[in-house]
Amino acid sequence: PGVEFPDFYFHIKKKQRSVALQLFKKYNVKACFSGHFHQNLISKTSWGMDMIVTGPLSMMLHSDSDAATDSDGLGVRVVDVTKDGF
Repeated sequence: PGVEFPDFYFHIKKKQRSVALQLFKKYNVKACFSGHFHQNLISKTSWGMDMIVTGPLSMMLHSDSDAATDSDGLGVRVVDVTKDGF
């Protein structure tokens, strides 16, 4: 939905969000990373840009609200960016 979300406490205001998304599309941005949310989430815009929300370094929650375990990969997210992508 991207710009379609109404203004709300957890969102960037619709006006600013629209400007940012238009620039991302214009300049063919491949991915947008943000955080934090107590889950790792990946979705795509209508033009194919990955929207990646990175969870915190401490307590991760699953979608069903159960706490994650160490085997779920808690820690730092490192992204290798090259001319061909990430």
